[in-house]
Amino acid sequence: FELADISRGKVAVLAFSGHWCGPCVAMHPVLRELQARYPRESLVIVEMNSDAFDGLDRVRAKVVADGLNWVLVTDGQ
Repeated sequence: FELADISRGKVAVLAFSGHWCGPCVAMHPVLRELQARYPRESLVIVEMNSDAFDGLDRVRAKVVADGLNWVLVTDGQ
């Protein structure tokens, strides 16, 4: 995907994280608050995740457990 395709006319928040990173995970409530505060038509959140490919099942479980519903991209590093 291209960021321009999903963010056209919107504010795009890029969050860089690893689900092993405490400060990164601590940002999830802040990002959820931004989502709640601003309409979907004006804000898009994209999280760039650096978890290794062998940890993606844990990432997927964390996303579901925490109710994260923004775009999450992993580079598998």
